Amino acid sequence: MTEFERMVDEVTKWIDEASEQGREHFKGLHEDRLFALHHTLGRKIRDEFKLWNTPHEPEVLFGVDVSLFHPDEISMRVIEAVWKKYQ
Repeated sequence: MTEFERMVDEVTKWIDEASEQGREHFKGLHEDRLFALHHTLGRKIRDEFKLWNTPHEPEVLFGVDVSLFHPDEISMRVIEAVWKKYQ
């Protein structure tokens, strides 16, 4: 199992253990609205898995790090993968 798969499994457990209202909110989000979870679920993922402690090689485009290994990008991919499991 990869580290990414482990994160997806763990976050899936968080969603499964959430309140019914929380689960339904997550499941009911449209895919193009998942970014709204960046400061909540995304932050928990980044903190829980210590993603800011993992070095990555920045890929800067127009002054923004667009690397697939940036902690924000990883947490968003985890959210998307978990969301897809419920669709």
